[in-house]
Amino acid sequence: MTRKNNIGLSIFASNIKILEMKKIFCIILFLVAVGSTSSFAQWRLLGGVDMLKSPFFEDYPTLNMGFEVNYFAARSIALTGGIETWQKPDMPFGVALGARWYPINPLFFRMRGILSSNSDFDLGLGYTFGLSKKWFLELNSDYYVINQDFALRLGIGVRL
Repeated sequence: MTRKNNIGLSIFASNIKILEMKKIFCIILFLVAVGSTSSFAQWRLLGGVDMLKSPFFEDYPTLNMGFEVNYFAARSIALTGGIETWQKPDMPFGVALGARWYPINPLFFRMRGILSSNSDFDLGLGYTFGLSKKWFLELNSDYYVINQDFALRLGIGVRL
């Protein structure tokens, strides 16, 4: 196979990944809209830094961080959107869209699609520690399905 064919195949594969991510996000949005029976409407702003990310113990640490907005459509369901940055040449910036489900507050599960030049989908589990009535600390773990990475993130947030 020539180099030109390889580039064409990689572009085609990345377009398929983006289409799959859009479908997953639309399904999540539909389920949240149908599943929310009462209006709760609370906003949260979050910022977090990956404290540990695979592969572990590299020669130099990489900086991975994100900023996120959560909109609670119901007490246990939040829609999320934000930006992610990485110290990777193939994926320096991405837009994250997803949802969170709080089965027992302050424990949550999250799913996010990250749209970038190297799109990914992550599944996560987290815990929120209240610092005051408005401020909170958040610890969550994420597994990035496509790149097969694991990250442990620490963040701080504010309720609006």
